[in-house]
Amino acid sequence: MPANGKNFSAMKDIKLRNGSDENEIIVRTTMMALWQLESEGMSGMLALYGLRELCRDGSAKLYKDTRKKLQDLGLLQQDGQPDDSVRNVVLLAVQGEGVAWISNPLGQSTMPALSSAVGAACNITFVPAA
Repeated sequence: MPANGKNFSAMKDIKLRNGSDENEIIVRTTMMALWQLESEGMSGMLALYGLRELCRDGSAKLYKDTRKKLQDLGLLQQDGQPDDSVRNVVLLAVQGEGVAWISNPLGQSTMPALSSAVGAACNITFVPAA
Protein backbone atom coordinates (compact mmCIF):
# COMPACT_ATOMS: atom_id res chain seq x y z
CA MET A 1 0.00 0.00 0.00
CA PRO A 2 1.38 3.46 -0.82
CA ALA A 3 2.69 5.68 1.97
CA ASN A 4 -0.41 7.90 1.82
CA GLY A 5 -2.54 4.90 2.77
CA LYS A 6 -4.54 4.84 -0.46
CA ASN A 7 -4.83 1.62 -2.38
CA PHE A 8 -4.53 2.30 -6.14
CA SER A 9 -7.12 -0.34 -7.02
CA ALA A 10 -9.56 1.16 -4.51
CA MET A 11 -9.61 4.57 -6.25
CA LYS A 12 -12.90 5.54 -7.84
CA ASP A 13 -13.55 5.30 -11.52
CA ILE A 14 -14.63 8.37 -13.43
CA LYS A 15 -16.82 8.41 -16.50
CA LEU A 16 -15.27 9.70 -19.70
CA ARG A 17 -17.30 11.45 -22.36
CA ASN A 18 -17.40 8.30 -24.51
CA GLY A 19 -19.27 6.58 -21.66
CA SER A 20 -16.38 4.42 -20.47
CA ASP A 21 -15.18 4.34 -16.86
CA GLU A 22 -11.46 4.70 -16.10
CA ASN A 23 -9.49 4.76 -12.87
CA GLU A 24 -9.20 8.30 -11.49
CA ILE A 25 -5.43 8.03 -10.98
CA ILE A 26 -4.84 6.87 -14.56
CA VAL A 27 -6.91 9.75 -15.94
CA ARG A 28 -5.18 12.32 -13.72
CA THR A 29 -1.63 11.14 -14.38
CA THR A 30 -2.26 10.76 -18.11
CA MET A 31 -3.66 14.28 -18.34
CA MET A 32 -0.73 15.68 -16.33
CA ALA A 33 1.69 14.01 -18.74
CA LEU A 34 -0.22 15.32 -21.77
CA TRP A 35 -0.20 18.85 -20.36
CA GLN A 36 3.54 18.55 -19.72
CA LEU A 37 4.12 17.54 -23.34
CA GLU A 38 1.96 20.43 -24.53
CA SER A 39 4.12 22.85 -22.53
CA GLU A 40 7.43 21.59 -23.98
CA GLY A 41 7.29 23.43 -27.28
CA MET A 42 7.78 21.75 -30.63
CA SER A 43 9.39 18.53 -29.33
CA GLY A 44 6.55 18.04 -26.87
CA MET A 45 3.91 18.74 -29.50
CA LEU A 46 5.54 16.24 -31.88
CA ALA A 47 5.51 13.66 -29.08
CA LEU A 48 1.86 14.46 -28.32
CA TYR A 49 0.89 14.08 -31.97
CA GLY A 50 2.94 10.86 -32.28
CA LEU A 51 1.29 9.41 -29.18
CA ARG A 52 -2.17 10.15 -30.53
CA GLU A 53 -1.28 8.50 -33.86
CA LEU A 54 0.14 5.46 -32.02
CA CYS A 55 -3.10 5.22 -30.02
CA ARG A 56 -5.07 5.30 -33.27
CA ASP A 57 -2.80 2.79 -35.03
CA GLY A 58 -0.45 0.62 -32.99
CA SER A 59 1.95 0.35 -35.93
CA ALA A 60 2.45 4.13 -36.27
CA LYS A 61 6.07 5.28 -36.23
CA LEU A 62 7.30 7.80 -33.67
CA TYR A 63 9.84 10.58 -34.18
CA LYS A 64 13.39 10.05 -32.91
CA ASP A 65 13.65 9.94 -29.08
CA THR A 66 9.87 10.28 -28.73
CA ARG A 67 9.34 6.71 -27.53
CA LYS A 68 11.72 7.17 -24.58
CA LYS A 69 10.12 10.50 -23.66
CA LEU A 70 6.67 8.92 -23.67
CA GLN A 71 7.87 5.92 -21.65
CA ASP A 72 9.53 8.23 -19.11
CA LEU A 73 6.18 10.01 -18.68
CA GLY A 74 4.41 6.68 -18.16
CA LEU A 75 2.40 7.01 -21.36
CA LEU A 76 3.91 3.92 -23.00
CA GLN A 77 4.59 0.49 -21.58
CA GLN A 78 7.89 -1.32 -22.02
CA ASP A 79 6.61 -2.87 -25.27
CA GLY A 80 6.24 0.64 -26.70
CA GLN A 81 2.44 0.60 -26.69
CA PRO A 82 0.08 2.57 -24.46
CA ASP A 83 -2.00 0.80 -21.82
CA ASP A 84 -5.67 0.47 -22.88
CA SER A 85 -6.78 3.06 -20.30
CA VAL A 86 -4.08 5.52 -21.37
CA ARG A 87 -5.08 4.95 -25.01
CA ASN A 88 -8.71 5.70 -24.16
CA VAL A 89 -7.82 8.97 -22.39
CA VAL A 90 -5.41 10.06 -25.13
CA LEU A 91 -7.92 9.42 -27.92
CA LEU A 92 -10.48 11.56 -26.11
CA ALA A 93 -8.11 14.28 -24.96
CA VAL A 94 -5.79 14.88 -27.93
CA GLN A 95 -7.74 16.61 -30.68
CA GLY A 96 -6.96 18.08 -34.07
CA GLU A 97 -5.54 16.92 -37.37
CA GLY A 98 -2.00 18.03 -38.20
CA VAL A 99 -1.92 20.33 -35.17
CA ALA A 100 -2.86 18.68 -31.89
CA TRP A 101 -4.37 20.23 -28.79
CA ILE A 102 -5.69 18.85 -25.51
CA SER A 103 -9.39 18.81 -24.68
CA ASN A 104 -11.37 17.56 -21.70
CA PRO A 105 -11.80 13.74 -21.85
CA LEU A 106 -14.59 13.84 -19.26
CA GLY A 107 -17.00 16.31 -20.77
CA GLN A 108 -18.10 19.85 -20.01
CA SER A 109 -16.77 21.24 -16.69
CA THR A 110 -15.89 17.88 -15.16
CA MET A 111 -12.09 17.69 -15.50
CA PRO A 112 -10.58 16.54 -12.19
CA ALA A 113 -8.73 19.29 -10.38
CA LEU A 114 -5.15 18.05 -10.52
CA SER A 115 -3.90 20.57 -8.01
CA SER A 116 -5.43 23.50 -6.22
CA ALA A 117 -3.58 25.89 -8.55
CA VAL A 118 -4.74 24.15 -11.72
CA GLY A 119 -8.25 23.71 -10.34
CA ALA A 120 -8.54 27.34 -9.31
CA ALA A 121 -7.06 28.66 -12.55
CA CYS A 122 -9.36 26.54 -14.71
CA ASN A 123 -12.40 26.56 -12.40
CA ILE A 124 -12.76 22.79 -12.70
CA THR A 125 -14.10 20.18 -10.33
CA PHE A 126 -13.93 16.40 -9.97
CA VAL A 127 -17.11 14.46 -10.63
CA PRO A 128 -16.85 10.71 -9.86
CA ALA A 129 -18.60 8.14 -12.02
CA ALA A 130 -22.02 7.12 -10.76
